[in-house]
Amino acid sequence: LQPVQPATLAGTVEVAAGALPAGAIIRFTSQEGFGYDWTRVSGADRQFHLKGLRPGTYRVEAGSAQFYIKGVKTGEKVEFAEDVILSPGLNRLTVVVAADQGQVFGTVRDPQTRRPLPHARVALRGQHGEFAVQADQAGRFLFGKVIPGDYRICAWTDIAPERVEDEASWERAGCQSRIIPIAPSSETEIDLRAAP
Repeated sequence: LQPVQPATLAGTVEVAAGALPAGAIIRFTSQEGFGYDWTRVSGADRQFHLKGLRPGTYRVEAGSAQFYIKGVKTGEKVEFAEDVILSPGLNRLTVVVAADQGQVFGTVRDPQTRRPLPHARVALRGQHGEFAVQADQAGRFLFGKVIPGDYRICAWTDIAPERVEDEASWERAGCQSRIIPIAPSSETEIDLRAAP
């Protein structure tokens, strides 16, 4: 058997919008199940470096909710949304990030009385993942940092946290699952009726 030559990654972070927080981390997660490696962005030129990686496909992820990955460039234009293929030897790329997330907030209401519904569970689902919060005593909810894109939103009166991911929960009768577009740096207010 021939040993596999490791991949080395030399990169730069380009900020498309907002400001990159100090000590920002970029995470590379193997799509082939080899775990993940992370690198801290450093210097005024925002460089990062990783060596000894196993060649393959990696998902590029932000190390905190303060920013998100907008794309990856190997030349002048964005070629990948969030995945990158690392070949044996030296790989050079630019990770494009942004810190212009939006906010989604509002009130969950009882479907019959239209009164605020305390402690309802609210979830957002879109191309950038699925997020859930619990409304407060007054039925208010807040998603503080939402990556721009289109999302479905739904609220439930009584559902276990792990059931939010089930497709059956989203298709449940009375679930106001509607699409909402989240623009960069936007504040979107929504009045929701909860599914029983």
